[in-house]
Formats: sequence, C-alpha cells, structure tokens
Amino acid sequence: DRSLSPYHDLARDSRMLEHVRDVFSPLRLPRPLTVRTIGCDGEINAWYEDDVVQVCYEYLRHIAELARSRRPAGLSERDAFLGPVIEVFLHEGAHAVFDHLHIPILGREEDAADQLAALGLLSFGADRSKGLIGGLLHMHLSDAGFRSPRQLRRRHIRITDPKAMADEHGTALQRLYTALCLAVGSGQKGFAEMSAEVLPADRAESCPDEYAQVVHAYRTLILPHVDPTIAAAALPFAWMAPAPSPAPSIRTSL
Repeated sequence: DRSLSPYHDLARDSRMLEHVRDVFSPLRLPRPLTVRTIGCDGEINAWYEDDVVQVCYEYLRHIAELARSRRPAGLSERDAFLGPVIEVFLHEGAHAVFDHLHIPILGREEDAADQLAALGLLSFGADRSKGLIGGLLHMHLSDAGFRSPRQLRRRHIRITDPKAMADEHGTALQRLYTALCLAVGSGQKGFAEMSAEVLPADRAESCPDEYAQVVHAYRTLILPHVDPTIAAAALPFAWMAPAPSPAPSIRTSL
C-alpha cells in the first residue's frame, strides 16, 4: 500500500526501532527477539507472537494523525508520535519478556505489560521521558473521547457498553492514570506539575508506593536477566543494574 510509505519513512527517520532496541538491549533473553513494522491490510493493530513483535504501519498512521491534532501546550508533534509508538513496542515487548523468561504474573498480563512499558518510557532521562509520557497520555485521553485534561475534572454522563468492560486491556482512562501515576511515583522532574491537572489527589498520594511495587517486581523477576554493563551505559537508572552475560540478539525490520 503506497499510502503507508510515509509511515515507513517516519519510522526510519524518527529512529523509533533504535529507541526500542536501546531499552531491550540490556536483557539477556534465551533466544532472539525480532521487532518489526509491517502493513496489515488496513488494520490498526500490534501484537507479539512466536518471538516477533509486530506493529502495523496503519497503527503508526493513526498515531501520526493524532499527533498532528489537538495537542496540549508544550507537547511537540514528535513526542506525541514517539510516546505512544515506543510504548506499544515496549508493551508488546513486555509480553515477549514474560514469555521468554517465564515470568509469573498475578492479575492481568495486559496491566503488567503496561507497567513495564511505562518503566521503559521513564528510562530516557527526565526531559525526554516527560515528552514521551505526555504523548502517551495524549493518546489515551483521545481514545477515551476527551479533548483536554480539563474535561476530566467534570462529571460526565456516558452510555457504557458492558462488553467493553470485559476486554483484557484496561480502559483508556485507567491506562492513562496508571502511566501517569508511575511517572509521578518515580520522582522525576516535571510529572508532579503534569499530574496536578489530571490525577486525583487521593491517587497521587499512592503513586510512590505503586512505583516502588512495580520496581520491586521488576528487580525481583527481570533484573537478574539484565546485563549490568550494557544497562549502565545505555539506561543509567537505579532500578536497572546487576549480573554480567552477553546481551540478546534483537533484530529490527522496517
């Protein structure tokens, strides 16, 4: 589909797959993991299966169109695009990590993948991470049918589809609040100001504990499989550190 060519070029020029590779490169996986973008016959989707993470160009187009519209002040088009796109690769990559390393999960696997993806977005340094998380929140807000964070302060009457509540993923607003709460709980600069407009005060109080819980799970279950030398050089964060060994082979394909 020639209409998708610009999104192939956008993926290449934004170095999207390289960003994803940098997050996963410290992991010692038992077998290679391939990360790929593909055409999906018009379907907006992304998934992990058989050691391959695949994200549709149609998904990239959807996010690119969203990034060009109704952005909040201070959020660049680049971050509005890269935040959700890197997150979807990290989310599907998290499913791969759970599979490869046989990680035990209590609760929904989709929630655990969201949490691990949020940690990944917080690995780019305070300024960069703020933009990427901001882009992710912009997507979730739009998916929930809201045009601005201010609308979240008001009560809304909506018709609910009970079947939607059965989905294995959280709702768009639940995913928004979870990502922002982990960002706030991390203590990085800029997120407290962002949360003041979006996150209810009672939830904000619990964010440091929520962040600590996710980090504890990460350090207990996944950190033993991280190469400390690569982690220290690429992503110097306190929750990423010990046990040497060669990094996994991760292939990327546009």
